[in-house]
This record gives sequence, structure tokens and C-alpha cells, in this order.
Amino acid sequence: MRTRLSEIPTTVRGYVLGLILVYFPLAVWALPHSRGAVVAGLTAIFALTYLVKPIPRASGGSTFPNNSVKIVAALVWMPPEVLIGVALGSFLGLLMFRKYAWWLAMM
Repeated sequence: MRTRLSEIPTTVRGYVLGLILVYFPLAVWALPHSRGAVVAGLTAIFALTYLVKPIPRASGGSTFPNNSVKIVAALVWMPPEVLIGVALGSFLGLLMFRKYAWWLAMM
């Protein structure tokens, strides 16, 4: 079920647009401080994690496999590389494999 950005409440819409406005300056700042190969690798890894379906838990809810990959990435690589790689990879993975609307992938 696709929901348009105009159909959601104004507060949620402001939250989504605020996240976009915060991310872009951070990404521009982080780009010169990061290695391109690492960013490309993290982007590919995080995009591909969305091919794995969420794992249901016995106590309810689901475990998402990309959460553990985020923890490892944060411990191994530099913060600017993780900022760009995780955000861009997650955005691309949601758009390509989960078929969400672009604005929902930004959340």
C-alpha cells in the first residue's frame, strides 16, 4: 500500500523533511573526510541487507538483520564513512528491494 507524502500528518511530514535537511549538510561535511572505497562498500552492503527478510521473534516483533551490521560498521570504520554508507545504502536498499516510497525510505 503506497501512501503519498501529502496524505500523512503535518508533524510527520515536517519530521521527514527535517531529517532530509539535517542529513545533506552532514553528508557534504563527511564526504571529504571519508574514503570512497569504504563508502561504496558500505553502501552496497547496506543495500543488499534489505534482501534478507526480517526474522520473527518468539516474544513478538521482528529482528532486522541490518541492525547488527550497523553496529559492526560503527565499530570498524570511521564515523563519516559510516554516516554516508549506512544512510545511502539503506535508502537505496529500501527503494530497490522493499519498494517503499522515497520519503518513507528517508525515515
